[in-house]
Amino acid sequence: MKILLLLVLSALFSFPARSQGAAEYAKRMEETGAAMQAQKFCDATALFERAFAPDSAQASPFELFAAALSAAQCPAQQPLAWRWLGQLSRRRPLPMQAGDLDNIAADPGLASLRANEPAWARWLAAMRGAIAEQAVAEKTRRARWLSETQARALVLPSSATAGGAAWPRRRLASRSISVTCPATRCGCPTWCGCPPATTPPARRRWWYFCTAG
Repeated sequence: MKILLLLVLSALFSFPARSQGAAEYAKRMEETGAAMQAQKFCDATALFERAFAPDSAQASPFELFAAALSAAQCPAQQPLAWRWLGQLSRRRPLPMQAGDLDNIAADPGLASLRANEPAWARWLAAMRGAIAEQAVAEKTRRARWLSETQARALVLPSSATAGGAAWPRRRLASRSISVTCPATRCGCPTWCGCPPATTPPARRRWWYFCTAG
């Protein structure tokens, strides 16, 4: 638990506030971090509850987990721990992978919640479902990006010679950029693709697709 608690404390002390009442919210997050560091989990839980009272949507996933971790170790506040874990499972995006969930599930600080086996199993299932859903969404996003890239591809003459000869310079009217696509060593026709406009500048590159089977 010690390593995970250190990560929680680091996040609480470093995350900037993001909404109305930012200064007060940031101050309370610092106070919760100090209380957790002193292992005063009931005090930390009360501070989290006051910080989240105006709008719990302002809490980051990491803050929700820290709050649940505190409440789980304060016997009278375990219902709050379940509430915050439930909010965490519904939060999108959820910055977590399957391995992260395994580490969290084994944390000694959540032992009191694991004792309620039916509720614990439901929460784990909800979290695994959320992580799987995000993985599918990311795979779909990547496939769409590749499809858009190929849709913008410039078909080059198939009569160009192989062996390193340069293709004629072609101008892309939509981008007003001149590019030279070299012939491939394999002698097969090549596609020179223009990245989609939505591609971040740092990732914009020309892509070459060999059409050989």
